[in-house]
Amino acid sequence: MANGSKLLLVGGAGITARLLSKAPSRVSKPSQRAQTDDGSGGYYRVAPKNHPPTKSRGVLLCGDIVPIQKRNGTVGSASFWVMEKRGGLIWVVEEINEDVALLSLDEDQNVSSVSGKVQPIWGQNITLGCSVRSLVPRIPLELTYFDRRSPSGQPAVGHFTVRTAGGFSMPATVTKTSAKNELRISSLPHIAGMMVISPEDLTITSSNSVFSAALFGYEQPGGMSICTLIPSFRDILAVLINDDVEFTDGLVVPEHSFKRAYALLAMREGRGNAASIFMRPSGLPAKHRDGSDIMVDVQMRV
Repeated sequence: MANGSKLLLVGGAGITARLLSKAPSRVSKPSQRAQTDDGSGGYYRVAPKNHPPTKSRGVLLCGDIVPIQKRNGTVGSASFWVMEKRGGLIWVVEEINEDVALLSLDEDQNVSSVSGKVQPIWGQNITLGCSVRSLVPRIPLELTYFDRRSPSGQPAVGHFTVRTAGGFSMPATVTKTSAKNELRISSLPHIAGMMVISPEDLTITSSNSVFSAALFGYEQPGGMSICTLIPSFRDILAVLINDDVEFTDGLVVPEHSFKRAYALLAMREGRGNAASIFMRPSGLPAKHRDGSDIMVDVQMRV
């Protein structure tokens, strides 16, 4: 890429994410073997930057979430991508799992009734009478926050994290329904999208607002450092460089290489959980806008 590196960030393992993580077909030739550091790095190169107009420009639209209606009349959500390949456009519409729950609150912001996909979101049933903040810790104390309107007249959307039964934080979107004191909690566990970062200072130069808001809570992260979202990103790059990875144009660093580099970083820093990170890598720690820690998978194309 001429003006930056593409990051494919994934909140889960959807079909679209796996599809877009593969090298373009024009470079998937037997003569172009994967370059590996020790047999497990899995780095490979794709076409150099500034390729002719006849070649693919890659992803043109990434990760927009659109409502869909199925043949049987049921409604759902889909992730919408557009890729250019060999002068044509490939349209990818992948149905994604959206878990939705409705919480009715009393005057003290305790849960009075609940419906929807509670188990997939929180990993447990909700006890009536519990505080909404035990489920969504960073939600504003005053629900009038959700009475705001966007410039286009749409109801305010809050991007927070929910606290699961296992103590983990998961990104979610919170809106207020037309019913009094009822909140709609929506979780997209398999959302994926791209960000373009500057190689000079690692600032974000481009991203999809729907994706970045759903995963990190920021609708417009442009101008921010990627290290604000993934604090260890710069140190992980240093580990990769120390392992003799040359960030030349077209290099693709897959997600398992990032996980491995983060595990090595943890061991070099002497963290107490370094062994568990190395044996069971679960992604990279990231920071949500509400201050909570979340886990993401990362792939990078230089």
